[in-house]
Amino acid sequence: MYAIKEDTLAKVFKTARISTKSAVKVCRRINRMQFNKAVALINAVHDKKANMDGKYYTNVVKSVKEALHELEMNAKQKNIDPNDKILFISAHKGPTLARSRRKRGFGIYLKSTHIQAFLKESSSKKENPEQSSIERGKNDKKQNEAKKENKKDVKKTETSVSKND
Repeated sequence: MYAIKEDTLAKVFKTARISTKSAVKVCRRINRMQFNKAVALINAVHDKKANMDGKYYTNVVKSVKEALHELEMNAKQKNIDPNDKILFISAHKGPTLARSRRKRGFGIYLKSTHIQAFLKESSSKKENPEQSSIERGKNDKKQNEAKKENKKDVKKTETSVSKND
């Protein structure tokens, strides 16, 4: 599970009676995507216009679609536009529910899965496109040399202080 921090913009937790294995596959596919792209992919899979590894994961996609809709409503409630935010989503094993007095062939245990999703600001560092990779490398070398010189200066002052004592 993700540790939810204060910089999350909107979040949703959902428990659904779906396969954990399939839910993990779907969540990993859309994790860390922009919210609008993730919703478009889930809608395409739900409408059977696209697939994930040759499968449609019908029940899982339906539950994830509901979770994303709830997340979008939470964001709009907080006056946040979710479309340019990054989606973090995960699925984990939920509680196992037991049904009583079942016939042998049907089984008594029901599976469930926790779905956790939240939005964050995109933290991509925008580099100056005019600056070439060679210039960036030169700047890094200059910064490293400056750090080494500062360390040498600190060592000199420490040795001079210890000699004075």
